Amino acid sequence: MVYYGRDAVLHHIFKFLAVNGLGGKPSSFLQPGKRSYHTIFERGLNSQCVNALFSLTPSFKTSPGRQNKDEYIKMQNPTLKFLFTEPLRIKVLAFRLAMSADGNVAIIKGGLKFRLRLGCANPALVMEWKTLAEELGISMNVSKDKNTWSGVQGLNTDRKENLLKFLEYGGFIDGVRAHKSLRYRGFQKNAILFGIRDVVEEKSNSLKEAVKRYEAGVVG
Repeated sequence: MVYYGRDAVLHHIFKFLAVNGLGGKPSSFLQPGKRSYHTIFERGLNSQCVNALFSLTPSFKTSPGRQNKDEYIKMQNPTLKFLFTEPLRIKVLAFRLAMSADGNVAIIKGGLKFRLRLGCANPALVMEWKTLAEELGISMNVSKDKNTWSGVQGLNTDRKENLLKFLEYGGFIDGVRAHKSLRYRGFQKNAILFGIRDVVEEKSNSLKEAVKRYEAGVVG
């Protein structure tokens, strides 16, 4: 298994889960020149931990890659259905982790509007994420994108009640930072989320100042 990305906090979580859930010690390294971490966990195909993972889902391949799209769709796709029977606490943690890794909150019109998003181009998986979110009281719509292999971008919502519900659960994982935003790159995703809430609820007139205030509170 390989997990890669820019956020060190997510890599620490992956390593923790690998050590405590799968009984092994993965290795991490920073890829030179790309500011990206790679965390690798290697085991034989017939090992106990690999068998345990495949008992949850028949596949981990979320896109066709070089494979023919129609052939891929006919294959067994990854699934989240094992989460549906878990306690609420586990569902919340799974959704928060997914949002932290593949989600964001987009700022529209200077912070007067927002859009909470979860990226997932796999048509089957995105519907399962939608179902899981609804079980948590968060209603999200499937968004389209002609530039993805499936034409699906993921899930999004711009409804205030969904933002507040996500915050009620804790929002993003604390310490996870925005890496793609030009204006808020380097800020914690939760600081941005709380800042948007203050602007939407008219507790602050400046999104930038609200974000800085929460960032200082979390970090300092």
